[in-house]
Amino acid sequence: DVSRNHLSQLVLDNCPRLVAINCYRNRLTDMSVEGTPMLKMLNCTGNLFVTLNVSGAPMLETLYAQNCHLEVLDVDSCINLHTLYCGYNHLTSLTLVGVDALKHLNIDNNNIEKLYIQDLASLATLSCSENNMTQLALVNCTALMDLICSDNDLTTIDLDGTRKLSYVDCSYNDLTTLDLSNQLMLERLICNNNQLMTLDVSQCPNLMYVDCRYNQISDFRAMGDTNLRMVANQ
Repeated sequence: DVSRNHLSQLVLDNCPRLVAINCYRNRLTDMSVEGTPMLKMLNCTGNLFVTLNVSGAPMLETLYAQNCHLEVLDVDSCINLHTLYCGYNHLTSLTLVGVDALKHLNIDNNNIEKLYIQDLASLATLSCSENNMTQLALVNCTALMDLICSDNDLTTIDLDGTRKLSYVDCSYNDLTTLDLSNQLMLERLICNNNQLMTLDVSQCPNLMYVDCRYNQISDFRAMGDTNLRMVANQ
């Protein structure tokens, strides 16, 4: 653990048994993990990276790389990666190839305009708020439970590849439609400050809370026999 220092360099050559690195809040501008084949956890939040490549750490499970000025992040083939937090950077895109174990992804406050996530069957939580996002597609993300995509420029969201969503926050976008058909597990929906004219939650039998304030809704539909306890629409 070398966190909260003034390091500008960190050399990790030939460290075959190293499993965890805490180097957050330093002044690092570059970092290589090729000499750490057993590395499982890396926390490098609060440094000065522009690029970060951790593809040389096949055992990596957890990566915290927030607030690092990142423009490029390479996690390809990190087959054991299950937690990735890389918010508050300058990423314009993120490629998720060979990270099938990923469960938790946070990319808040970047510059990502289009996000297409496919076949991440283990992904349970996704937070991608405060980007410049105009497109979001989730294909075959069958384990996804929590989706937070607020404060973007979305006009539509493709939720067709999700069936276990319990929490959705898509507030402060430009949504004109929101298709919640077959979202049988949905419990909380926050969709305030959009451009919705209709909202149909009649196929969401477990829904307990809806916040749909500051829209243009003239047609609201809910299931008659429902758990719905709270609707905020004013």
